[in-house]
Amino acid sequence: MTLVQYLNIRLKRYLQILRAVRQHMQAEEIDLWISLLWKWVRLNWAMSVSLIVPLKVRNEARLGQVATMAKRLSLEHMTLQYKFPKYRYDKMDWLREQGADR
Repeated sequence: MTLVQYLNIRLKRYLQILRAVRQHMQAEEIDLWISLLWKWVRLNWAMSVSLIVPLKVRNEARLGQVATMAKRLSLEHMTLQYKFPKYRYDKMDWLREQGADR
């Protein structure tokens, strides 16, 4: 099996799971919320950053803004609570997005 075939299988499985979760959430109307998060981990070959923020990265310029934000967070020059005060992604946001996708 080639790497491309393997990745294709993994992507299909991920999309199946995503569809199942979406259907379950719509059917059960699960009430949940997601808050801001940033976490960095130093690897032996790089620094890894995980961000949960209300940004859509659709182009190179926006990706640059995310990189700048990650740098400022790691240097403690800003906090997510300062940048996005009182932000919380909840069930209503998710349902609103699902309606926009159709």
